[in-house]
Amino acid sequence: MQEAEARLHAALAALKRVLEVAHASQELHKSPVALVDASPLVATLLTQLVSSSNEIGPLVRKMHREVSSSAAAVTGNPSSSSTEDEEEPEELPAELDAADHWMESEQQEAVVADALPSSARQIVKPESSLPAGVAETPQIAQSPRHLKTRRLGLESFIAAMYETPADETGVIRGRLGAGTTESGNVTPLDMHAEKIESTAKLLEERREVDLVGSVEVVVHPSLIAARNFGRLHAETEAETFLPFLFCRTLAACQMLVTMQHRNNLERVKPFLGNMELVVSVSVPALVKHPVQFGRVELRSLLTTLQQFPAHFLEAAQLRRLIAKRFKTPAKQTSVIQERLKVTLAEVSGWNRGRKYCAAVFDERLQFVKETLEAHSYEGYEPQWDQTIAELLFRMGSCL
Repeated sequence: MQEAEARLHAALAALKRVLEVAHASQELHKSPVALVDASPLVATLLTQLVSSSNEIGPLVRKMHREVSSSAAAVTGNPSSSSTEDEEEPEELPAELDAADHWMESEQQEAVVADALPSSARQIVKPESSLPAGVAETPQIAQSPRHLKTRRLGLESFIAAMYETPADETGVIRGRLGAGTTESGNVTPLDMHAEKIESTAKLLEERREVDLVGSVEVVVHPSLIAARNFGRLHAETEAETFLPFLFCRTLAACQMLVTMQHRNNLERVKPFLGNMELVVSVSVPALVKHPVQFGRVELRSLLTTLQQFPAHFLEAAQLRRLIAKRFKTPAKQTSVIQERLKVTLAEVSGWNRGRKYCAAVFDERLQFVKETLEAHSYEGYEPQWDQTIAELLFRMGSCL
């Protein structure tokens, strides 16, 4: 008995250590340093940590059965073992909920990497840590149904915060039945559909729908990040989580652009509605919270959004944010000056009787206004530009 008690204490100490690792993983996941997950070495270590954590669930259940059977033998109540084993999931998830959010994100990243073409997969998938000359085991793309099966095996260890109970699955599929295909996958969100519900509710519904399909896992991590960011209340929490949301948004946009460039435009188009929801959360958050992103990172997101066939309203908001926070380099300054000259020639035609519409007029006036309100330019002072002065005069004559 003393030997068994000593082994039990050692096992409990190991479980406490697992809890510390889970909490540390959550802090890493929610901190600004989460942007370093692009490093192949860090990604490999995180993958190994997830694999090790997946082995803990069966061990915990086995230990619980052993302890319960011992207690049943002492008390003489053989039914206590099965009863306690059935109630086990009520205890563990409350303590280990810290690791659930991070582990699901890592699993979704693995599926996204497998779903991409070979050229794009090299960008997402971390480098192999195997020694030279050792062949790496090929990985097969896992469907969301397979991921759900794996999660059911861990139900006594990690709380399934994104899983839908079995009795509610039929309700959700019944509500979305009109948008399902013959294969059982739910069709993507129509970008031109009338937005009656709030953004938060739309994000929640799209996240549930994306768990059913197969192609939708490309944007699923960004949907989760946008949904979770909308649930934050404290200012410090939002500023801490914003780098992670930005990373997920940029990664999802770049993945879809990569697929689009590989002649998969028809496959990308239906999911622009999903990305519109994510961008409608991330870009206003970048404007509101003073998180120190560099000009290169913000320009990367802007240029990626501009490559989509659809027009994102937040792209103009992001462009104004970059102009107000950073100095415009000389290369882009020359482009702006050339566009001002073209605009002046167009407005001069309006003064000579050429027809124009109010929307075009507002767009040209907004461009001049953004040029004047920008932070600064390299080798250029718009306040002293004669082209802008003449533009404002001629546009005033059109009113």
